[in-house]
Amino acid sequence: VMSPASGAGGVTSVPIGIACGTDCTETYDSGIRVILTRYAAVGYVLGNWSGGGCSGTADTCTVTMNAVKTVTSNFTARPDLIVSAPTSLTVSPTSAKRGTTIVAFPAWTIKNQGTAIAGGFHSGLYLSLDSNITSADILLREYNDPSGLAVNGTSPRNGFNFIIPIGTPTGTYYVGFLA
Repeated sequence: VMSPASGAGGVTSVPIGIACGTDCTETYDSGIRVILTRYAAVGYVLGNWSGGGCSGTADTCTVTMNAVKTVTSNFTARPDLIVSAPTSLTVSPTSAKRGTTIVAFPAWTIKNQGTAIAGGFHSGLYLSLDSNITSADILLREYNDPSGLAVNGTSPRNGFNFIIPIGTPTGTYYVGFLA
C-alpha cells in the first residue's frame, strides 16, 4: 500500500503494479523484492520515505514482501521564483565603455509560482556574453528582499542604473535578470 501526498508526486513499482497517484495498492507474493521509484510534481521536491522498511530521501526504496506493508512517500512544497522580464529593454546608451553608467528601463516583476512561501531571496541584474543568464555571469546589481514572497505573490522592480565594471572584457553583451 502506497500513500503519497495528493498531487505532490507519484510512485511506481518494479515489478509493475503500483502507479500511485491512481493505483496505490498491489498484492505481491511473499519473498518478492519490490523496487519503488518516486517522482515529485512541479512545485514539489522529494521528502522522506517512511514505513515498510523505507527511510531517507533517495528516489528509490526496495521492500521485501513478507507481510502486509504500508509505505509513505512524502513530498515537500517549494518556492519557484521566476522573473517576468519586459519584452523589450531600453538601455541608454546602447554602446558604452567600462566604467560608464547605463540607465535601463522598463520595470520587471519577480513572481513565486511555486507551492510554498519563499523566504528571503535576492535577485540580480547580470551582463552575459550569451542569452543564458546564470550566476556565473557579471553581476551588475543585486536586490535583496528579506521579507520573502507568498505563493503567487509578486515583487515589482523599477527601472535601474548600473555601471559597467572596469574589468569587463570588450564585447557584445546581454542584460538579464536572475532570481
